[in-house]
Amino acid sequence: MSQKKCQRNVTSKALPKDVDWNAIGTYILSTALQFTLIVVTLKALDFLIPQIPWSGLDDLLPERDLPTKAKNAFTFLFFLFMSFRSRFFSPMDNRRPQVEEVRERKMPSWMPPPAAFPIIWGAIGLLRSASAFLIWKALGETYVVLPIVLFMLHLCVGDTWNTINNVEKRYGTAAFVVFFVLFSVLGVAYSYYQVSTRAAMLLAPTCVWITIATAAHLEDMETQWFRENDPKKGFKHMIIQVESPRLTCMRPA
Repeated sequence: MSQKKCQRNVTSKALPKDVDWNAIGTYILSTALQFTLIVVTLKALDFLIPQIPWSGLDDLLPERDLPTKAKNAFTFLFFLFMSFRSRFFSPMDNRRPQVEEVRERKMPSWMPPPAAFPIIWGAIGLLRSASAFLIWKALGETYVVLPIVLFMLHLCVGDTWNTINNVEKRYGTAAFVVFFVLFSVLGVAYSYYQVSTRAAMLLAPTCVWITIATAAHLEDMETQWFRENDPKKGFKHMIIQVESPRLTCMRPA
């Protein structure tokens, strides 16, 4: 009898009744839709770019190899746009936080000041654009290749995390989803390394920064919730629940 009762309790914790399944479905479907639209765009570029009469640029400045330079510039700018505005393809609100919003969070003392965040993300955006460009060149100037597709998936996961963390402010859920952001960028780095060591090195600062941000977010969640709030209170907008209260991914009421 006691064993059956114990089993029922375990099941209850694993599948809580008040999980916001609608939100979970929204996150998954929106990420999938964004990723699909981006892959379709990549496929379209693979078809359209060769159709453009780049050779006509040779008539303007012969011996300057303008067709190659123009194609390279277009591709780099495309990856730059995706690095900073991939949320263009997302049906959700993925806006990034303002400096004032970052200041309101009780971030760990070892984190850079909020004013440095735009500079850091700006540098990271340039580096990951350059790394994607190198992969594009190394793999026959093709957009739909595994490393680039994985990079786009990472951007989609990051956009969804921004919705959860910065727009909806479900910090507990964000503490869970941030691991998907981290593991996805590590997967991209590994796939880059198989093609170009240089590209992987350019992506390395992104991996380091997201690792730091993950640690800071987890410490911030623990400080603000589990030391200042009673985790036994009612919880609204709950998304995911795990057994340990220190890791419970939910937003307090």
